[in-house]
Amino acid sequence: MLTICFVLAVVLFIRDTHIATEGKDPFYERFYGWDYTRLPLVKPFELARMKGFDDWILNTSLLPNVVGGLDVVDSIYCTDKFIYGHQASDLEGGRVEEHWFIIDLKEKKLMLYDSKEDFVNSKITPIEWGKMKSPNTFFEGVENNIKLPWVKSK
Repeated sequence: MLTICFVLAVVLFIRDTHIATEGKDPFYERFYGWDYTRLPLVKPFELARMKGFDDWILNTSLLPNVVGGLDVVDSIYCTDKFIYGHQASDLEGGRVEEHWFIIDLKEKKLMLYDSKEDFVNSKITPIEWGKMKSPNTFFEGVENNIKLPWVKSK
């Protein structure tokens, strides 16, 4: 029994070392669970969608002084410094407040904007604004082996 555990440990170590030398981070390689679909953003942030639902949710509880998340995220884009997005107002079975948002990754701060104009006049550049798309569009790309644009190759 001890031999089997040792062999298993060696195999797992070799497998993990192989992944590390290829430069792949498992955070960016996993897209499904048994009851959800996920879209990795910038580690540790991700969008998640429960099976049977269409709405993407961004958990913001990793940020200080922020409880819960942003529901009905219908557009998103990431850089190494910011996560940009839009929270729509329609939620399956209810309504949520519409917001444009930016997560400053360095400052670990969530900024909400009530209007598109305030959002556009904030920290987002026209190039980044033009790259914002539906999470579904990015996820379809992943399913077709297209790398997420914000994931850097090592």
